[in-house]
Amino acid sequence: MPQLEANDKAEEAAAAAGAPRKPPSGEGHRAKLAALRQRRAAATADLAKLAASGDGQISRTDPDARLLASTGKSSPGTTCRSRLTTSTS
Repeated sequence: MPQLEANDKAEEAAAAAGAPRKPPSGEGHRAKLAALRQRRAAATADLAKLAASGDGQISRTDPDARLLASTGKSSPGTTCRSRLTTSTS
């Protein structure tokens, strides 16, 4: 608490001396607002993809991932299709 009291006294002394108070720059707020706008744009894009796909879910990490049902439970997974070809040259 001594640090808070020292800061309060310094502010009171500056105000009593008539020192002009520096207004906040707002840079931190601008950066936060820009980051929030980017997240909002990404969420809007995800919602558009979700609506276009017709699915009820979307995976941000693997576009082929789905919830797979197995014995009454759902777990994340990817379906796999493979093809084997033999060549006799």
